[in-house]
Amino acid sequence: MMQKQGTLNEAALLEFATTRRYEHMVAALSALCSVSVELIAPLMRSERNDGLLVPCKAAGLKWPTVSAILHSRFAHHTISDADLARAMGEFLKLSQAGAQRILRFWQVRVATTKEAS
Repeated sequence: MMQKQGTLNEAALLEFATTRRYEHMVAALSALCSVSVELIAPLMRSERNDGLLVPCKAAGLKWPTVSAILHSRFAHHTISDADLARAMGEFLKLSQAGAQRILRFWQVRVATTKEAS
């Protein structure tokens, strides 16, 4: 609904992350980078951070928003300072165009897997 109204943006996603509205955060990131929720959800649940950096970069998010997402994606633990610093370095090295290419590849892989099933 927010996307149709034109109010879905990085500020809204940041609000979802800081208020720990997990489902809204997943749906918003999915919409902002134009991929399915089923592609984003496993990245959010993964203990690894690197996969989640890809849709964040593809959506053109700034580091404070990405950091908030990384901090709020798990209910029972947080990301360590060392892991956050490492994620920031990886995020800054990743280009938006490269992240978009990776996402397209992942989308094709998911679609191909569905068709094969």
